[in-house]
Amino acid sequence: MLSVLLYLLRSEFDNRLLATEAARRETEQALLSAQAARHEAEEANMAKTRFLSTMSHELRTPLGAIIGYVGILQSNMIKDKTEALPLSKTQKEYLVSIRSNADHLLGLINGVLDLAKISSGRMLPILTTINPTDPTFIVGTINDLKSLAITKGIELELQFDPKTPSEVRCDPMQLKQVVKNLVANSIKFTREGRVAVHVEPVENKHAWKITVSDTGVGIKHEALEHIFEPFYQADNSDSRNYEGTGLGLAITKSFVEAHKGTIQVHSTLGKGTRFDIQLPCA
Repeated sequence: MLSVLLYLLRSEFDNRLLATEAARRETEQALLSAQAARHEAEEANMAKTRFLSTMSHELRTPLGAIIGYVGILQSNMIKDKTEALPLSKTQKEYLVSIRSNADHLLGLINGVLDLAKISSGRMLPILTTINPTDPTFIVGTINDLKSLAITKGIELELQFDPKTPSEVRCDPMQLKQVVKNLVANSIKFTREGRVAVHVEPVENKHAWKITVSDTGVGIKHEALEHIFEPFYQADNSDSRNYEGTGLGLAITKSFVEAHKGTIQVHSTLGKGTRFDIQLPCA
């Protein structure tokens, strides 16, 4: 009887040992498959990044020439004045249209190139110490955008909290791009009212905050979770009322996160939108 019991125990042990070994082999195979899949994904991502970078550079060269020649025609800077014939009203309108579309395409190409650099880790922030109220920093960016607001007949305000830290560590060029993207977006989607930028410290934290708010058309609730995705358009109908590449907010989020910061959006359809950016001071 004892021998039978020992036999059964040995058989059970052997069976469990075989099952354990089979499970181990399956786990190893799954790990190998996962590693291979990850390697393929990384290779594909690198290939995509190289392609986007190459194509962007190749497209910018002829586009730059187009913009340059249009500028020459618009300013009548032809050296041989015998060939510098006056342009008709229609020809001038055509040149304005060509320049506008070329600038739009250049913006798209630059956005794609920036995304390619970000995804490949070649666009890390270059940190330096700067005062948020420095005239060349946020103030200068807002001043550059005032003409857009004036053209639409809306107010563009910038306020600094008196307690805003006098020094922060950041990449000024990247944060200027962040502010420019958000404010330009707010102006574009605001028909009347105002766009406001507020800079302040974050209470109980060694951090500071940039808030961009507007009284614009707002964003649909179901679109809020997607607006930071590349090429996403909140208004994705066939006849969109607002032009855009869908890259600005994706780049903005990438720059903010590269600074170890956060960006949040709050919006009410028909009333306006607010973006809150929180950044460490150092």
